[in-house]
Amino acid sequence: MIGYLLASTPSPRLGVRPDITPEAFLERCEGFLSEDQYHDLRASMAFASPAGDSVPWPRGASAQGWAEDARQLDLAVARERAARAKRASPDAAELRGPVRGDIRQAVAQAYGAPHPGARERGLDALRWRFVEEVGRSDPDGFGALVARGVQLQLAAREMTWDLDDGWAALEAALRQIEEDRG
Repeated sequence: MIGYLLASTPSPRLGVRPDITPEAFLERCEGFLSEDQYHDLRASMAFASPAGDSVPWPRGASAQGWAEDARQLDLAVARERAARAKRASPDAAELRGPVRGDIRQAVAQAYGAPHPGARERGLDALRWRFVEEVGRSDPDGFGALVARGVQLQLAAREMTWDLDDGWAALEAALRQIEEDRG
């Protein structure tokens, strides 16, 4: 069944509107996967979503590999933000834990981007690369399905970005700073 799901879902690409929404993809998969597989697919896709509710930790090896990379990436981003803002110590309790050197380096490079949009695209390209590795390790199995779902989530997220909304958010943040300074 996984082969059918992979064959019936076009491969998404960053910067291109996906042919199917992440929600429709999950709905399509639900009847064909075991309860554990469906849990892992949902959890894996949640790691590619903006932070919100707590994300359940996946149970299977493929999904856990992606979740660990995503956790390390988020940790490296938090440390980079803290270091740049000089607001929190990089060794604060919520920022502890090991992070691979290549992840730290890639996050620092993304933060060197000329503007926040380019930074976020760089971070998503990194997430894409990590989950692609999961798919390559199991090209016809569940790992490939996890990769397809996460990539779909990333591509769909990128399509929600809007230049006018970005400028409006920046202006609102600047107004708040001005108000705070009195």
